[in-house]
Amino acid sequence: MVLLHETPTPKTCAPWQPLAGAALLDALRGGRSSRPSVEGAFALRVRGELSDRCGELLGTSDVAPLTLDRGTVARGYRLSERGDLSVELLRHIFTSTIFQLQVHAGPSADAIEDAKAVLEADPSRRPLLEYLATLAPAVRRELRDAISSDARHLAERWPSLNPMWLPRTGVSMAVDLDGGRVRLRGTCDLMVGIPNRSSASVCMVSLKTTPLTSFHRDEARYLALVETARCGVPPFRIATYSTATGELHAEYVTEALLKDAMEHTLAAVTAPAGVPAP
Repeated sequence: MVLLHETPTPKTCAPWQPLAGAALLDALRGGRSSRPSVEGAFALRVRGELSDRCGELLGTSDVAPLTLDRGTVARGYRLSERGDLSVELLRHIFTSTIFQLQVHAGPSADAIEDAKAVLEADPSRRPLLEYLATLAPAVRRELRDAISSDARHLAERWPSLNPMWLPRTGVSMAVDLDGGRVRLRGTCDLMVGIPNRSSASVCMVSLKTTPLTSFHRDEARYLALVETARCGVPPFRIATYSTATGELHAEYVTEALLKDAMEHTLAAVTAPAGVPAP
């Protein structure tokens, strides 16, 4: 007897869904019982080691002060001038501003206009808004649609943060090395957690409006290094979130991670000059 078997129907995987709400918050925070620790003495000497090695790389020559930021370090070149204004930069700045407003006040009924009002109140943003006014109507509509999508995704997915966690947005950081010949600088879109001088307790979050790449991971690690160098205590966790796709990349800050970020940073000290991407 020949038995006939039906070919089993292949099982299809459920479509990937971006994390949202409590699930996104859990991914940001990680498992509380498995947090790695960075040896305290290493964290305290990060700044000194960076400064000494910058001095070795630059030698005794009289060089102009070098400024490094997360974009130049991740992409392997020094900062010469800021990049030209672009539609991509406009989207990033508007979405970042919407994100900051939402963190502190919740989603807005007209997020774009609220963000524009914030930017108009900042004199340093005048060139950006003047550039916006020069765009063709079709380009402005496309840009508005993209920002509206970012704002909607943030409103739908981003969790509310307990005020007791001290959420801080747009945190500027800077560290001078080798007697001021090298400056590390950066801005963290969101820092959460109560600063603690004796143990890692802060989560640092970077916001992106593009799909995530390895460059974004290296940028986040650079910010963790700058935070460690400026205060002697590393963050316990770093994360990068994309409003375009809902992707989240989060990892614990370890001694190995900081050493890797240090090598990337030192490589940029002697790299050729370049213009960072937004």
